[in-house]
Amino acid sequence: MSYHSGSYSADDDRTFANQQYAVIGQKDGYTHHEYIQLSSPPPAHRNPRSTIDPDSTQIPPPPMHHFCIGQEEELAQDNEAQSSPWRPGIFHSMPWLGLGALLAGLASAIAAIVVLYSANGKAVTEWPTPQHPVQLTVVLAILSALGSAALGAAHMEGVTIAWWTKMLCGGDLRDSHRFWEHGSSAWKSATQLQHMSKVSLSSLLLVLMLASGPLLQRAATIKPVRLSAVASLQAAVPTNTLRGPTGLYLSHARVASVLTTRFGQAVQNFTAHSDIKLDVHGCQGSCTGVIVAPGFDVSCSQAMVPYNLTMGTPLPNDTSIGHIQFRYDTAGKPGVLNISTMYKPQKDAIGNYIANSCTLRFAQVRCPVQISNGTVSLMPVDYSATNNTVALEYPPLEFSGLGPIPSALGGLFLVIGDLFTSDVKVRFTSTLEFIGSGPMQYTYMTSNDSALGYPSMTWIDPMPFVIDALREIAFRTAVAVANSSDTQYFQGREEFLVSKYVLRDGFLVCATTLVLLAALAIASLFYQYWLLGRHVSMSPLEIVAAFKAPLTAGAGANSDVDRLLREIGDRKVQYGIVNMTMPTLAMVSLPGHVSQPVKGRQYI
Repeated sequence: MSYHSGSYSADDDRTFANQQYAVIGQKDGYTHHEYIQLSSPPPAHRNPRSTIDPDSTQIPPPPMHHFCIGQEEELAQDNEAQSSPWRPGIFHSMPWLGLGALLAGLASAIAAIVVLYSANGKAVTEWPTPQHPVQLTVVLAILSALGSAALGAAHMEGVTIAWWTKMLCGGDLRDSHRFWEHGSSAWKSATQLQHMSKVSLSSLLLVLMLASGPLLQRAATIKPVRLSAVASLQAAVPTNTLRGPTGLYLSHARVASVLTTRFGQAVQNFTAHSDIKLDVHGCQGSCTGVIVAPGFDVSCSQAMVPYNLTMGTPLPNDTSIGHIQFRYDTAGKPGVLNISTMYKPQKDAIGNYIANSCTLRFAQVRCPVQISNGTVSLMPVDYSATNNTVALEYPPLEFSGLGPIPSALGGLFLVIGDLFTSDVKVRFTSTLEFIGSGPMQYTYMTSNDSALGYPSMTWIDPMPFVIDALREIAFRTAVAVANSSDTQYFQGREEFLVSKYVLRDGFLVCATTLVLLAALAIASLFYQYWLLGRHVSMSPLEIVAAFKAPLTAGAGANSDVDRLLREIGDRKVQYGIVNMTMPTLAMVSLPGHVSQPVKGRQYI
């Protein structure tokens, strides 16, 4: 080979044949050589500064690179001493970081399953422990993020292994580029399905796996559950007295004439359906219990009264078909109230009225109550099946007369009579004429408008409503007059709503399936890792060293990236236009020997 002398500037555009040249020259005490392949000849023209005859067959010197034979021999000798052996094998080539990340991703998924099942059915405020509660959503978010990060790291390591094993087994440069491109971009994998590979599949499934996070969040929902527990309660309610009169005698009549002011307020609260305020200690939420309070012992009997309301059948004028009546003598029998009711329960024109008669005696009674947020309400009681009497009470005899004279229960009996006394009568005209007084005629009727004026009119028994009203008014009055000396202790049950975690298996199965599919796809990338004789990476330095770029001359042939950094990591490089060559050549070379590319120019 010969060296052709002569100067060459950036303005020389010499035509070269499409062939490879080997040029040798001297610089800095070393022999330089370069291999060049030009794809197409540029147009020839004469540069006035060139010393080359355009008609001559003399070939101008190609670009002079700094890959020096003296340096190459020197570095090669060093590299021979430092070269690492090619050592393929299962354990020596084991990609510990990648497989560890893969296992960490699977462990995060398993941990999420364990967490969800451990929280299932637990109160939100008691998981994982009552002393140190933690929001389940926070734990799942952390596990999901850790799992995604771990599988992402395993994917990148797997792509590296897959690229090198592919190159080891052989392929074209398109394969080399496609493995890298699909491994780093799920979008490229999705848009190039015709080139699907295990790397592409892994990238796509890794993106789909991101949906596992929201699915895990949906795998547990919070549901309110009503629970109950025994509670020791206390409240101030007198047990056997209304503490003061309820009415006043103003005449010699043996019934009270008016209500006392205090009792009148209790009646107003009853008719307005105001809450009964009661401070019950020991109840934090909603409680049920039984309070002993003033009330009435109830004793009832029932009878059948026949009727015939067939149209045309003679009827006494103003025949009663239902009533609510009260009889009491607060002066002679101050604690006794008699109530009678009669009603027509059937639509038949011929049948039986039901007549109930109840005797109520003042007594201490057990009152089932429901307590919630500082208020108390009486629960329904079936007086025909339950005896709630604790002890009968006998109020002292009273005397009526002019003047106001107090009556213990006279006001209560007066109010209940005014509220409920009723009489429903009928007479035959062209239809069954309906005549009524009091609330029974409309409050307790069960038939519709089409039955009015006909024997098919029906009612329900008003007796339970009357007794409940009497009981509530007495209870309201007792609560209103209570003081600290009336405190009583009683057992109850506290009912409260607890928010609990509830597992939804469908979402958990979907999330777990996505993670497992992604993990399996990533695991496939590590196949044949044992064929590699060293640990590999996708570092640009390691890739160009594998392609034997001139600037990596002297590097160990089997050096991993850490060793490459020690061997040639200090070499300075720069991308640009090589100053000593034609201006059409752009490459990575040594700093100081390249210039910045010019806008609009074409380079090879």
